[in-house]
Formats: sequence, structure tokens, C-alpha cells
Amino acid sequence: MKKLITILAIAFLYVVPAQNKEVLEELSKLKQYEVELFSKLFSETNDYSEALVVINKKLASQQLEINNLKLQLQKYDLLKIELDSIKLRLKAIENNDTIVDDPVKDDPIIGPDLVIYGYGKNTVGGTGGRLIPVTNLNDSGEGSLREALESTGKRQVVFEVSGRIDIVGTTIKITDPYITILGQTAPGNGIILSRETRDRPILEIDTDEVIIQHIRFRRSTSYRSGNNQDNVWVNSGKNIVFDHCSFAWSSDGNLDLANYDGQPGRPPRIEISNVTIQNCLFTNSYGGSNKTVLVSRGATDISWFRNAWIGTAQRNPSVSTPVNEAPTWDCYYEHINNIHYDFTNGPSYTNNDPSPDAGIYHVNVINNIAIENTTSGGIVNPNVENTELKSRRWLRAKTVGNGMKIYVEGNITPYRPSESYDQWEIGQNGGGQADRNKLIPENLRSYSVNNTPIITDGIQLWEATDIWENLKTHVGASLPKRDDEDKRAVNDIDNGISTENKVSNVFPFD
Repeated sequence: MKKLITILAIAFLYVVPAQNKEVLEELSKLKQYEVELFSKLFSETNDYSEALVVINKKLASQQLEINNLKLQLQKYDLLKIELDSIKLRLKAIENNDTIVDDPVKDDPIIGPDLVIYGYGKNTVGGTGGRLIPVTNLNDSGEGSLREALESTGKRQVVFEVSGRIDIVGTTIKITDPYITILGQTAPGNGIILSRETRDRPILEIDTDEVIIQHIRFRRSTSYRSGNNQDNVWVNSGKNIVFDHCSFAWSSDGNLDLANYDGQPGRPPRIEISNVTIQNCLFTNSYGGSNKTVLVSRGATDISWFRNAWIGTAQRNPSVSTPVNEAPTWDCYYEHINNIHYDFTNGPSYTNNDPSPDAGIYHVNVINNIAIENTTSGGIVNPNVENTELKSRRWLRAKTVGNGMKIYVEGNITPYRPSESYDQWEIGQNGGGQADRNKLIPENLRSYSVNNTPIITDGIQLWEATDIWENLKTHVGASLPKRDDEDKRAVNDIDNGISTENKVSNVFPFD
């Protein structure tokens, strides 16, 4: 035990010399059983970061002020900050705080405490890699975000500045694997990424093992013409996670997951897989179509879990197979515990390719809530017989070729306001408002749940009616603090109104 403390103390003396006295004092304050707990975990894993992760997962209380420590993170302070977090967490044990094994109850989760659900659950990102601090808001050059993201090797990107980074050069491309981007480490207001004047998206991912947390993607202040005015493209890669990110103000789409480099023609292999999008907030885009998330060209194994879609019209998400572009493999998706507010379409699954060897979609749509907003303000909760309800049904599915296996359960929507209604009242067979009474046909339905990871892992799900209360305090890029766009969107749901501006907006801060 004394040997462990000595080793740690020597490490601190070299890494954080200015604070070694304070560190040693903190070590001396730890009770013997606290040190033994850390020592046991450290000796079992021989990995400081892994020991910290194990301790993090054992604690139920998320009220400790770890977030405040993270906001002060600097290049040479990481070990001191982690030591403080260990001390606080172990203090919780001393105080007999309740310990739970169910990570569902630990939300919100950030930084080293991150719990990933769904298909991206095995993603490691840059955990254990070197720290790369972003020290300015420049588009390129030393200390820039571009330099950090386009670097190589296992890396963790942290921020010593806050504000808006406008990408005026080429799209930033992440092409080397094992990276974690920690937006919550920024001081002040946090980070906004924009791209006011150029074609193509802000960010493109072309690699494996990527984790992005607490970043705001705000494409531009007004509509930009063209088909490439997106916030983010995932062009290729596996094990990719977006956690607590905010997406808005694009002119074509907020987030696309499709290998566009392979067009045209049928995709020859799986380019995108094992993706989780969780705790994210999607708000309005520009133009009449107001698009959000597109999935195409055989991207598979994708989880949408506990996200908020507010004032987004279409592609929420849209999983689509164009003519002559169907993959030959089956594709798997899960859309669970999401909230949709003021929408035109909810999730859409469409196959436009009649090829007999086309793969099929396996989809779980479980325990989501969709709330429609009236033009006069307020929330409408009609029943199925309400003749004034003329909107599209929330879920859409259609094929011109092979069938699908879509399973639905526990969803609350305007056409299904309670559990007394048939599960399938939530969806229609593609089309628009005129097709709202054409329910999803039998060849697209599954009456048994698909084996997707949130289900097979036995994750505790929220009831649909509890989703917003559980999400609203932390969904989106909520650390270090929310910006005005996200505050506006959250307020819309709370007050049953719609205030999104689909023509022009002003960046909350620069």
C-alpha cells in the first residue's frame, strides 16, 4: 500500500510539480479503506484510467461537483483533477450513499463516466491516449481544433478556450482512429462549430473509434443553397458515438450516415456500423423540408437512444435505399426512448430498390413519445377517431421490394395517445397526409422484438410519458452550459409552443 502511494506521489511530482504539495495532502486525507479500494482496482487492471472508470461506474450519486472540476481541466492538471474526483467518489462510499449497478439511473453521464448504450457500446475512442488541448478558435494552425482532429494516434481533445470556431477552409476530416472530443472541458459558454461560407459539411468522419461529447454544430445563420450544406457526415467507420451533442441550422441535413464516396451503384461492403447517437438534441434546419438525419447505402447497426427532436420536420431519422443502391446484407436499427416534438415525419424506413437480393431492415421502435404542436399554440392529444387530425402518422415504412421486420411497442403519438390503442396506429405505409389511413402492411411488421443490443442487454427503459422529465435538464450540449438555441427548444416543449426560425438565426456567442 505504501509502495503504491509512493509511486503515485512521485508521478504527481513530475507531472504536476506546482501542485505536488496539495496532491500529497489529498492523498494523506484518504482513509485506509479508500486507498485499498483504489489500490485493488489499480493492481487488477494495472491501468490508472481503467481503475478510475471502474470506480465511476460503482457510484450512484451524480450530484458530486465533478463537472466543475472538469471545467478547469488544463494540459498538466489531469492527474490532479482525476485524484479529486476519486476522493469525492470514495467520500460518497464513506457517507453510505446508495450504490447501484444499473447505469440507467446514473444520467447524465460525462467524460470518464460515460456509459454508452446500443450498437456503439464497445467504442473506446481515445481513452488512455495523449491529451491535445485546443488553445484558440482559429480554423487551422497550431493549437487549433483542426490540428487536433486531423492528428494521428490515440488522443483526447480538450479545450482551453470557449466560443465559435468557424470552419472557413476545407471540411475537417477525422481519418485516424481512436479519438475522444470532450466539449465539456471548455470554460465559459462551451464550443460552437459553424461553416458560414463554404460548401460541404463542417466535419466528416472516415475512421473507427470516435467519441464526440458536448459539441454544438450550428451550420450557418441562414439558408445556403446546395445539397452538401450539412453539419456532419459519417462517411465510413465503425464504433462511433455522439453523446450530448446539439445539431441545428443546416440547409440540407444535420447528420448524414452514408458512404457517398461509393456512389453510384450498389455498395460492395459495409462501410458504417456500430454507431450510437444518445442524449443528443436536434433542432430546426432551414428550407421547407427542414431535414435532420439521413441513413443510406447500407449503414447498419445504429442506435438512437434518448434523443430530443424538436421542431424538425423530416428525416427524424430517414433510413432510405435509393433505386439500384440496395445493400445485399440486412441492416439493424433501434429507436428507443426518444422524444419528437412539432414534427412532420418521425422515423421513416424506405426501400426503393426492387432487387430480389436486397437486404431487409430489422428495426425496434420502442417507448418513444411524439407530441404534435397546434398552430394556435399548445399540445394536441387527439384520439384515433378525431376527424380533425389530418397530419401524417409519426412512423412511416414502405418498400417496393423485399419486406422489413419492424417491431413497435409502447410508443405514444397523436394517433396513439395511450396504451389502450393498437400498437400499429402510430404508423403509415409511406406517403404524406393523404396516406395517413394506410397503416403499415403485414409484410413490413414483426410481432416479436428484434435482437438489438439495448433490448438484449436488458437496459431499463423509461416509459414514454417519463422521457421528457428525465431528459430535459441535460439533453444536448448542456455542459459547460446550454446556449440560447437549445434553451429556446427546451422551452418550446415545456410551454407547448413553436418558436424556431427557419429563415435566419444569430449565433448565441462568438
